[in-house]
Amino acid sequence: MDQLKIVLHHLIVQEAQWKIKLLEHWPVLSKHIINAPVVLVKISDHSLLLGVTHSIWAQEVSMCIPTIKKVINDFLGSEAIQTIFIKVIMPPISLSPSKPTQLLQSKPEKHYALSTDEQQCLTKIDDTQLQKNIEQFLTRCKRHAKGG
Repeated sequence: MDQLKIVLHHLIVQEAQWKIKLLEHWPVLSKHIINAPVVLVKISDHSLLLGVTHSIWAQEVSMCIPTIKKVINDFLGSEAIQTIFIKVIMPPISLSPSKPTQLLQSKPEKHYALSTDEQQCLTKIDDTQLQKNIEQFLTRCKRHAKGG
């Protein structure tokens, strides 16, 4: 990993080195500046796009933009950042360790009983596999007809 970092530092133009420095130190800087759930979404030539997960955080962070800009520019040693934009983004979906399959579980299936006529017709079929498949097919048809 360290070798890759060295190679990347030599490949990237010197004017863009501040972007790498900012990316590497963003977690510490963001906690030091505002201690809010803010992610660095995009770095442009002289602007940043910061992402927050709620409009209330966007309001709070937008009031701190002058301070954020000053601290970042002081850290970088130049006036690299001129504009900061805030965007409300969707929070990442995470499964809690105690309930990892909660999202994957479906509603319990309702059982749709066959009518007496349907059951009598099924008893006339000698092939048990065919009888079972037709029964499943009829059940699916009933479920679909009921909207379930």
